[in-house]
Amino acid sequence: MEFLHLSDIMKIHLWISIIFLIPTSGCLGWGEEMEVSSDIQEEPLRIVFESPTLDRSEDLGATVNLDEQLRTSPVLLMWVSPHCGGCHNWTQNIINEGHYDRWNDSNQLQLLTIHRYIEFEDSESMMEVYGNQSSSEYTPWPILVPDANSRAINLDSGMILSDSISEAFDNPRTPSLFFINQQAEIIWKAESYFYDELEIQEIDNILEQQLES
Repeated sequence: MEFLHLSDIMKIHLWISIIFLIPTSGCLGWGEEMEVSSDIQEEPLRIVFESPTLDRSEDLGATVNLDEQLRTSPVLLMWVSPHCGGCHNWTQNIINEGHYDRWNDSNQLQLLTIHRYIEFEDSESMMEVYGNQSSSEYTPWPILVPDANSRAINLDSGMILSDSISEAFDNPRTPSLFFINQQAEIIWKAESYFYDELEIQEIDNILEQQLES
């Protein structure tokens, strides 16, 4: 009768261990898989800021604080450039079609125009095009002209979000319209270059839903 040597027995034990370990290595259990719930959704970023204005009588003062304005009503934030034909078209039609008067008189919605390209356009050009009452693009609601020190803030954390307000809003093109609800959440956007009555209707639908809720 031949006896197995100790080295042979150790080899057998090693192979048995490998056979049993390979199927379960890295697993929680037989046939178990980790699943990530599809119900988990990232909370919307709530952005607020304070910006200088053109400091006209229409501008609510030398600065406007978005957080404070939202305590009164939602805000339609319009990103514009003084050299943007679509921005002129949107501004003129919101006024000429009576939407500004309607929203303003009902206190349902505030309009704020904000200068987009502060890096290479100055506030004087904004005043000339949108702030001057003799201009065809005269804007009777507040006009915001951020400067190099203007920052956007995460309303929940209080942390500064980026080096500029526009960067915090993902550098929108012009014209862009953002509907911001009273929780400081962007719930609707429009980026049509020219005025679109269908998008105005979408804004009115949002306002109607908010009245019903």
